[in-house]
Amino acid sequence: MSGQWCVVDSCRRYRAERLPPSQHAARPPLLCAECLDNLRRNLVRLPELYRECEERLDNRRALGMERISGGMSTGISLNEGIVAARATVLAVAASWAGLVADERATATRPHRDVADLSRFLLAHLDWLAGHAAVGDAVAELGQAVTAAEAEGVHHAGARQELGACSEPGCTGLVYATVGAAADPSGVGCDQGHRWRPNEWLLLARRLARPRPSTAAGTLGGGDFAV
Repeated sequence: MSGQWCVVDSCRRYRAERLPPSQHAARPPLLCAECLDNLRRNLVRLPELYRECEERLDNRRALGMERISGGMSTGISLNEGIVAARATVLAVAASWAGLVADERATATRPHRDVADLSRFLLAHLDWLAGHAAVGDAVAELGQAVTAAEAEGVHHAGARQELGACSEPGCTGLVYATVGAAADPSGVGCDQGHRWRPNEWLLLARRLARPRPSTAAGTLGGGDFAV
């Protein structure tokens, strides 16, 4: 055994090498190197995940497109899962930053802003890693990150049908894809035609034109509003 000890219940070292830390050390390390790195990564991820949740609540921003023709705006989508994940990220970060600020009696306290809270916690990471409750911090921050990431997976790739493809001879349907990281444009038909952002206005005009052979199957041809 290496003698390395970790307070994180799910840690492999905790199960395999559960040895108490030396009582002679002033602040014995309570996390193994792997769990400390994981805690640091999660803290770094918090602002990005919080921002992504906010963007997914706004359908237009989630689609990565501006409104380019008439019709009703999609507005704000109050998806309960995203709202809850976003609130959890903020609450957990604020809770642990508050503990650090109170117990260290820091000269300044972070604002209730995820980016500021994340920077504050990273600045005091070594102290937090030696706190008796750091195992709870690891678990709660990990759960907050996992929940926010899961919402991104659940909502990535959702498709909104826009109408029949305007390319000559094509019988495909055009879709706008929500949160498609692999497809920067997010607009294409199921037969393989793609449109870049600078082509969306022209595409919207084409979709708005009646097409006798496909008009019956076209949905929202005049409302390329995303």
